[in-house]
Amino acid sequence: MSEKKLVIVSALVLVDQDGRILICERPKGKFMEGFWEFPGGKLENNETPENCLIREIKEEIGVDLENFCFSPLTFSLNEYDDFNILLLLYICRENVGIIKSNENQNIKWLFVKDLYNCNLLPADRELIPYIRDSVLTWVIILFISIFFIIY
Repeated sequence: MSEKKLVIVSALVLVDQDGRILICERPKGKFMEGFWEFPGGKLENNETPENCLIREIKEEIGVDLENFCFSPLTFSLNEYDDFNILLLLYICRENVGIIKSNENQNIKWLFVKDLYNCNLLPADRELIPYIRDSVLTWVIILFISIFFIIY
């Protein structure tokens, strides 16, 4: 039995000012077309996960992450028939400006609770609880901060 190839993917949870998450639909002709996913892509040879994420996000949605703060959130490992995917998930909560689909794919913003109702890739779907906890923690900290500023 031969070992399966390990594909390493960097992806981004981009959170807008309303706490919504950006997802992208996989285009026709690609593996698992029609599924939704967090923007990102495969690491190239000798590329760090962070550099991969910067490159992929610029290619997919026209945002240069070099100008913004993003940090590791979690990861998942999924097995397919011919390969395994290690998904490294990052999060960015900054207003990154105008988002546009550069690869002719559909994009949309959803609240975390609505991620369960869309056709997310399996590797992405299992990370929803981590995203939910991170986004909710951020919202709670934001409200507490505002409360102390006002009072």
